[in-house]
Amino acid sequence: MFGVMAWSAKAGDLRRDPRCVLHSAISGPDAGEVELKLYGLAAAAGDPLREAFPDAWWLREPRAAADVFLLDVTQAVLIEWDLERGQMAGTHWSPGRGLWQQARSYP
Repeated sequence: MFGVMAWSAKAGDLRRDPRCVLHSAISGPDAGEVELKLYGLAAAAGDPLREAFPDAWWLREPRAAADVFLLDVTQAVLIEWDLERGQMAGTHWSPGRGLWQQARSYP
C-alpha cells in the first residue's frame, strides 16, 4: 500500500492508468546503493484497508487529501552494484517466471 496526495500529478496518472513502478530512494547516481523496483498495477484501497495502518500518514490528513493504493506486483527487481569491478547484478521475480538472476558490466 502507498498513498499520494490526491491533487498530485501522480494521483491523476494512477486514476487514468493503473500501471505503476515504485523505486527505492537512492542518494546519488554513483552511490552504489542497492535499488528495489516494484512493477505492477495500482488499485484504490477501500476504507477498511486505509484504516488498517494506524501510523499511516494519510490518517493524519482529511480523507479527501490522500489517495491510497494497493500495488498488485507483477515484477520485482533488486539491483546490486559492485563499483570497484564495474558490475551490476539483478535479482528478478515475476509470478510466471519465478526468480532469476542476471549480471552485466556497466556503464
